[in-house]
Amino acid sequence: MCEFERDNLSDSDIQDFLGCLDEYEVVTDSQNQERLVSSRHVLTRRLIEADNQLRALGKGNRYLYSENLIQPVSWGSDQVRLASHPLLTRLENLLAELLTLFGNNAFGHHYAPSPYIDRFLRSFQDCVYLHEAIFNGAPMMTRERAEWAVEDLNERLSTWHHQLSLPDFAYECQRVHRNSRDNLKRLRNLIQALFERHGCLLVLRVDLGYSQEYGSWIDYETAKHHRERLCQQFHTNDLFAHQLGYAWKLEWGMDKGFHYHFVFFFDANRRKEPVTLSKRIGELWAQSITGKQGVYHNCNLNAENIYVQNAMGEIAYHDLTKRGYLDTAIRYLIKVEDCAALRVPGRSFQTSAIPRPFPGARLGRPRRY
Repeated sequence: MCEFERDNLSDSDIQDFLGCLDEYEVVTDSQNQERLVSSRHVLTRRLIEADNQLRALGKGNRYLYSENLIQPVSWGSDQVRLASHPLLTRLENLLAELLTLFGNNAFGHHYAPSPYIDRFLRSFQDCVYLHEAIFNGAPMMTRERAEWAVEDLNERLSTWHHQLSLPDFAYECQRVHRNSRDNLKRLRNLIQALFERHGCLLVLRVDLGYSQEYGSWIDYETAKHHRERLCQQFHTNDLFAHQLGYAWKLEWGMDKGFHYHFVFFFDANRRKEPVTLSKRIGELWAQSITGKQGVYHNCNLNAENIYVQNAMGEIAYHDLTKRGYLDTAIRYLIKVEDCAALRVPGRSFQTSAIPRPFPGARLGRPRRY
């Protein structure tokens, strides 16, 4: 049995997986027209980086000191500025990034921030000095006001560190991690069960969403209805013959609105041509399922040149390298839940049923690695 036990992606794991992914991806609509939209990888990188920085910042009680920070604007001037400082710069950059992501905008409406991001915004989002520094640069002020600004920043840092020590924060972190961990475990169990039954899987990844003309109008219930219609096709449409399993994850994006990331597993001994098969699934979604409102992104197309760790196409039971790539890919897919949880009344992730193991001894020749 091949097992991959690490639940968390390190920074190096993320960089290796993202590799040279572009900031834009090509989607195809119902008229077979291609267009560029922002890639989810850009937003994912930003979320993961901000959350990682906050986790690192929360490990030490670092504060600012006015005697080092407050500097006169010029020789003999009564006006002063706060000098550049690594901690102050980090606070400015983090708040600017998080206000962009979770401020009064559509993304903040659809996603709940991670516990670390939530507590940081509670502590700093109304900080007068940081707002001035972010939007206008370090302001000139009197020494008295500068002393107050440093004191205010330190009080907010103290409040943030205190919030990280409270039981409700620990509970939220455990709940968020438990949800993503359980989803990861279920998908891993599905893949392992399929490999126990089949010597080679054909792995497809297809992103299914909506065109810009309709994306902002598609609500959760409509997206759910379309996804259910697609899943009904699994049992009746020959396109899905020899499909062994699947998983999907619902997300929301500024350019796409609601959209699904699907992973399909087919019997590689009975189905070939993953690029063509992915295209036909995308066309089914774009033209029939959504009434020509949909678009799709065929992740299998040119995957070997796009992904440093290509986890698509044929993967054999004994190919531990490519199975490792597949495990990294599914951890990356679920990792986003640790940074921002989608606000929807129903499921945002699901897999097909996990097949039961064969009763008794497996027939045929023993497998060899």
